[in-house]
Amino acid sequence: HAVIHAAPPCCVTNTEVTSLSGYHQIGYAVAMSSSPSHPTSQEPRRPDAEPANLGRETHSHHAPRGHKPRDHKASDDKPGDHKVSDDKPSGHTQSHHAHTSVENQLEAALMTVTRGLRRGWAESIAHTGLAPHQARALRVIAAEGRLRPSELAEGLRVTPRSVTEVVDALIERGLVNREPDPTDRRAMVLSLTSSGEELAAEIRACRSAHTESVFGTLSTKDRATLLALLDRLGAHLAGT
Repeated sequence: HAVIHAAPPCCVTNTEVTSLSGYHQIGYAVAMSSSPSHPTSQEPRRPDAEPANLGRETHSHHAPRGHKPRDHKASDDKPGDHKVSDDKPSGHTQSHHAHTSVENQLEAALMTVTRGLRRGWAESIAHTGLAPHQARALRVIAAEGRLRPSELAEGLRVTPRSVTEVVDALIERGLVNREPDPTDRRAMVLSLTSSGEELAAEIRACRSAHTESVFGTLSTKDRATLLALLDRLGAHLAGT
C-alpha cells in the first residue's frame, strides 16, 4: 500500500493544493477534516450568539468527603437584632442567692445590735470619766476580788503590756491597789479600793439598766428564744 504523506495543513497554500495530483488532493482533504484546529466547514457565528460554555464554571471545587454543602439561604435576621434569652435562674440558684442574702442580713443585724449595745454602755458611764475598756477592767477585778495582772490580761483578751497601762490609770484614780502576792513575792496582785468598789457597783447598775432598755422591747418568750439561739451560735464558734 502506498503511504500518503500529507503536509501539515498550516504549511500548504491554496496554490499548492491546486498543483497536487488528484490522489494527493484526496489525502490532503482527509488530513484537513481530521485536524481539530482547522475544521473543513464551519458556519460563521452570529454576533448575538452566546458562547457554548456561558454560565458554566471554569473551575470545579470538590468538597472534602463527608462535607455537607452549606446552605446559603438568606437569613431572616436583621442586622442588630439580638435575641434575648428567656432562661430564668434555676431553683437551686435562686435558693442559693436567698440563703446568702439571709446570712448577710443576720450578720448585719447582729453587728448593729452589738454596736448599739456598746455605744449605749459607753454613754451610760460617760459621767464616771472612765473609758469603756477601763470600766471593763474594773468590773473584772470586782468579779474576781484579787488577781494577777496576767490573769486580768487574759480576762480582757489583751496583751500584758496593754493591761499594764490600764492598771496604771486605775491606780492613779485611786480605784485599784497593786500589791505583792503573798504566795509569790516576785508577782503582783490587783484589788479594788473602797472607791473602786463603789464605782464598779455604779457601772454595773448603769450597764444593767441599758441592757434592760434594749432587750425589754422583746417578750419573755422572744428573749428566751434569742438566748437559746445565741448560745448555739456561741458554742459553734467555740468549737464545742
